[in-house]
Amino acid sequence: MNLLKQIEKENPGTPIAAEAAKQLIAVTSPPPEPTAADRVYELANRQQHREVIAAVDDLEKQGPLALPMALQRLYALQALGDKARAAKEAEQLAAANPQSTDLAILRGDLLIGEHRWEEASKVLKQVKADNPGTAIAAEAQRRLLAIPPIANLDKWYWGETYDSGDYHGRYGAVIGSGFLRHGYFIPGARWLQPYGEMRYTVDTHSGVGFQRSIVADNYLGLSLGARAQLLPTEYLFLYASYGLNKDLLDRRHGGAWSEDFQAGLYGFKSWGPGTVLHSAAPGEDISTTGNVPAAPATIDHQPDGKETRSSLFFWRGDWFTDAGADFSYYHRYTSWIGYGQGHEGWRLCQIGPHAAIDAYAVENVSWDARGNYFDNLIEVAPGARVLWVPRKGWEVILRAEYLNGFYFGRDSRHSRGNAPGQYDDFHIGLSVGGRWCWKWSSTYFLPWLTSPSWAF
Repeated sequence: MNLLKQIEKENPGTPIAAEAAKQLIAVTSPPPEPTAADRVYELANRQQHREVIAAVDDLEKQGPLALPMALQRLYALQALGDKARAAKEAEQLAAANPQSTDLAILRGDLLIGEHRWEEASKVLKQVKADNPGTAIAAEAQRRLLAIPPIANLDKWYWGETYDSGDYHGRYGAVIGSGFLRHGYFIPGARWLQPYGEMRYTVDTHSGVGFQRSIVADNYLGLSLGARAQLLPTEYLFLYASYGLNKDLLDRRHGGAWSEDFQAGLYGFKSWGPGTVLHSAAPGEDISTTGNVPAAPATIDHQPDGKETRSSLFFWRGDWFTDAGADFSYYHRYTSWIGYGQGHEGWRLCQIGPHAAIDAYAVENVSWDARGNYFDNLIEVAPGARVLWVPRKGWEVILRAEYLNGFYFGRDSRHSRGNAPGQYDDFHIGLSVGGRWCWKWSSTYFLPWLTSPSWAF
């Protein structure tokens, strides 16, 4: 400041003196008072959503709102869960500002949140069409993927597959099992989904030489069926199927193909931040104002084509839990059989955008209404797994578990013999699962339940 005064004094009437005087005024003048808009942005940065709404409401009383202020109020309403008011205001703003892509994206979020999927799809597809190849088009596509297939009229078929090989230490055997299921959505009744299915179970121990001890029900099944999706956003189904089944150990019907029927209920649900893979290390994701995860910077799209260290490996420590169950009547067993499985654990770390290491506790339960075919048991165990997602919808898992099991309930055929009521078992398994035209869950359900254990 003193230097500016000196320059002005020593160079009167010159451009240098004029510039010094100008800078001196700028330095000594008090800072301008923050505007009402500045105050709104400050409150938004602090995530004081109610205060943001009140401040914007006050601004609106003074005259028409600028679009940025109206958007800040919408973001605040969305954060507070006031979906009705947010949707109403978004619709009014969209009519007045049809060219605003930010508004269109936000409106898509709100419509998805209200399960108004067809309207959301129309809005987001228009954003994609108007902005090809841009970041905003990528954001629109991510939201379109969040619309469940049952409500996405562009998707008319679905499918899922699962194959697993598990070594069971107490049997000294590998059990392989899996299924392939492909179906369709019925126009006008997409909740009802017909399908065709192939299932199998085999093991390396049963029926070898003179050893007839049965570890798993070795069979191949082909069937046609239909399932009813009970909730549009959840993996929960009532189903029934009819087809042919072949006993590979020649115990039923002499090993000939025979008719089979089964029906029941199955479902799966997962929770927690550990159920997803980040495409970049925490803090590197591109932020989004909506409820759909951001379109992040990945190691495949670094500015100079190089992978960063944080993209290759970073610690997570995010919790997850999941639960799944199947309760069905099986004609070939003449019995109702129920399975259940739960996990509680942590996603310890992530290796690149496609792989992770988890540690968890697992609980398994198997229950046969007659207690004469499948063992009634409960198992608990610590476990660890390496998960690899080579592409969206496909998952490979290598897992190891040390199980502590307990038999319980009925045993009308005395199939357990002199087996003790408690056992230990070491499992190591490799599974591959895939789904298409369906919103992917981070973990496939019941890798062990397609091959329930026996104890002869």
